[in-house]
Amino acid sequence: MLTFPTHFLVGAALSYLFGFSLLWGALGGMAPDLDLFTPWHRGPFHSIFMFPLMMGFAYLVTRSRKKSIGAGIGFAAHVLTDWLDRDTLLLAWPLSSSATGLGLTEWDDPFVNVSLCLLSVVAIIAVKKRREKRPWKDVIMDFVPKIRK
Repeated sequence: MLTFPTHFLVGAALSYLFGFSLLWGALGGMAPDLDLFTPWHRGPFHSIFMFPLMMGFAYLVTRSRKKSIGAGIGFAAHVLTDWLDRDTLLLAWPLSSSATGLGLTEWDDPFVNVSLCLLSVVAIIAVKKRREKRPWKDVIMDFVPKIRK
């Protein structure tokens, strides 16, 4: 598991990059960790078979295909990024109880987490700029809280 901000931002960025909901991509990116404080963390919620259930649940809640696909993209991004670290997950549960992981990094590696967060933020800003055809400064200022006088 990468850190919560990383899953949140990577899910949001990938969903937005593919033209789907930024918010629901972020929520989908957080969903697999609903089992975090249970004995079966990285079990059923991190299975590829949970993917269609996640999208179906998002559709029932939103009645929107774009939002449910965004949630699905965020969910898939979470599972794939968790698969990269040293901790294993039950990717094919319930068909297999074999745990797998690529072991390329640690879940709490600050370099990996900060890099993915920054890359995600830059991607979101770049996509927003391209879609709205506005100057960089104006797009970046959309993300900066306005100070009232």
